[in-house]
Amino acid sequence: MTGNYLIAKRVVLFLCHPERSEGTRIRDSSLQQLSLRITKSAFAVALLALCGLSFPALAQDATPTPAPMIIPAIPRIQLLPVPGYGPAPLTVGFMLWSPDPETVLQSFIWNFGDGQVSALPPTVLFHTYTTPGSYVVTVTASTADGHSASSFAGIVVTQAPQ
Repeated sequence: MTGNYLIAKRVVLFLCHPERSEGTRIRDSSLQQLSLRITKSAFAVALLALCGLSFPALAQDATPTPAPMIIPAIPRIQLLPVPGYGPAPLTVGFMLWSPDPETVLQSFIWNFGDGQVSALPPTVLFHTYTTPGSYVVTVTASTADGHSASSFAGIVVTQAPQ
């Protein structure tokens, strides 16, 4: 490869700066001999040199640049029970929303903590608690790309007044 580099260097020097080529002239027979000795790699080196690229620049381009890692957005949801406390029978409205406006929720799984579950898609849902006690409501919402988020809320149902 060193011999090819020297040949390519002489060709580039002659083509780019004929005044610096020490007064040598390339005759037809010289060109024929030269063309027989230049290999593909020497030709590539000559072309790169003609384009103005230096060998350190070529070495830098040969190193792959790592692509930036794209981290998918994890959905966030918030659940608000209204009211969260009261006497039985207590009808509670649940409002669910995402603080990220780009999050599009597509599927829902509701667990009301009293044995009742639902997969209804609305983001506002009502449920009635008939037995006094403390309940933990869980909702898990999923996006189209399969990411999901869960939110929890506590409900306290007291005895009905006598």
